[in-house]
Amino acid sequence: DLCVRTCAGTSSTSCQFPIYMQSDDMNAGVGLRLAKALIPPLLRPSAKILYRSLARRTRPHRFADRLDPTVLHCRTAYNMYGGYCVPLSTLHRPAAQAVVAGNVWEPQTIEFLISHGGDGDLIHAGTFFGDFLPALARSRRGGAKVWAFEPNRESYRCASITAEINGLENVVLTNAAVGERHETMVLQTSNSDGTVLGGGSRILVAKCALAVAGANTELVPVVTLDSIVPDDRTVSLIQLDVEDFETRALNGAGKIIRRCLPIIVVETVPHEEWLAENLRPLGYRVGPCPEGNTVLLPPGKTI
Repeated sequence: DLCVRTCAGTSSTSCQFPIYMQSDDMNAGVGLRLAKALIPPLLRPSAKILYRSLARRTRPHRFADRLDPTVLHCRTAYNMYGGYCVPLSTLHRPAAQAVVAGNVWEPQTIEFLISHGGDGDLIHAGTFFGDFLPALARSRRGGAKVWAFEPNRESYRCASITAEINGLENVVLTNAAVGERHETMVLQTSNSDGTVLGGGSRILVAKCALAVAGANTELVPVVTLDSIVPDDRTVSLIQLDVEDFETRALNGAGKIIRRCLPIIVVETVPHEEWLAENLRPLGYRVGPCPEGNTVLLPPGKTI
C-alpha cells in the first residue's frame, strides 16, 4: 500500500488535503511470486495463513477509524478509458464495483456522449468519483471543455484526483449541486444505518431538511448552470445524473438551452407538463433511452 500526500484538483483550482491511496497490489503480486519460488512446498500452507493474517492487519479499512477524519480513504482502479480514484466507502456501489473490476459503468451511455457534439462543451452533473471523466474529457475537441459538478465532498475529492491521474486539463470541476437558484441545501450522503450512498447521494427538498441535517448529511452549495458556464461557451451536451433533481437543474440552465440547443441526457425525465412548457416549444423531442437514461433531442439532431 502507498500513502501519499498531494494537492489535487483542476488546473485552475488549488486545493490541499491528505490522501490515503491503496495501490493495486502490484507489489504484493511480485512478493507472492517470489515467496512461492523460495518457500518449500510443505511450508507453503503455513506461510499462506501467516500472510493472510498480516495482510488483514495492514489493510487500510482495518485502521481507518484511527486515522484523522480528513484523510481520504481511496484506491486506484483502471479500465479502457483511464485511471480512477475510487472511495473505499463506496465499493458496494455498482459503478465503483464495475470500475474496480476493470469494466466500464454504463458503457452505452458513455459511448453515446463521446460520439456526439465533440466540438462543443459538455456539462456533466453528478460526477461521483469521475467514472465518466476520462472518456468525456478526451472526446472534446478544439478547446471544448467538460463542466463537471459533484456536491458530495468525498466524491468531489476523488473526482479531482481522477482528473489528475489522467492529466485532464479541459475539466472544470465544481464542488456543488446544480439547481434553479443559488442556495444552500441538505445532501443526504448515507442511509440511517450508515450505508454510504456515494453516487446515490441526493438533495433533500423537504422544507424541514435544514432543521434535520445531521450525521448522514452535508450542507452543500447549489448553483445554476447559467451562472457557471460563461455566455461565450458553446454547449453541445448536457448530461444530468442528479437523483431526481433534473428538473430544477434544467430550470437553472434555461439560457444555455435556448442559446445552444444542446442534446440533453437525463436519468429522471421531467414531467410532460414541464417538457411542454420549456422544451417542446424549442423543438425538442424524446429520443432513445440508453441504460435507463433518456435523450432529449433538439431540432435537426438525429441518432
